[in-house]
Amino acid sequence: MQTPIHTRSVRAIAERLLKTQHALGLNQRQLCARAGIATNTYNQWVKAKGRPDLDEAFKLCDAFGLTLDWIYFGDPSGLPHALAIKLFGPPNNPPAPTPRTGTGG
Repeated sequence: MQTPIHTRSVRAIAERLLKTQHALGLNQRQLCARAGIATNTYNQWVKAKGRPDLDEAFKLCDAFGLTLDWIYFGDPSGLPHALAIKLFGPPNNPPAPTPRTGTGG
């Protein structure tokens, strides 16, 4: 799994919001309509000119199953599995063991 962006900076929040938007397959207008957020407000967040206040962040959480930990801190552990896969790809599974061929003695 790719290392998430663990920071509280406005830039990091903007990057997570954009990454999440793309993973959800939504354009800005669609995302804002579903969450009940003004597009100009969301646009300021993704341009790193501000960050969502708690009430606005709760709207994103309720609409898409996000967590405050993801939005503000970059912790993906509480995200829905399907969304985490879209954001980071499938988990790295170790390769299956190769069957041994032996002399059987």
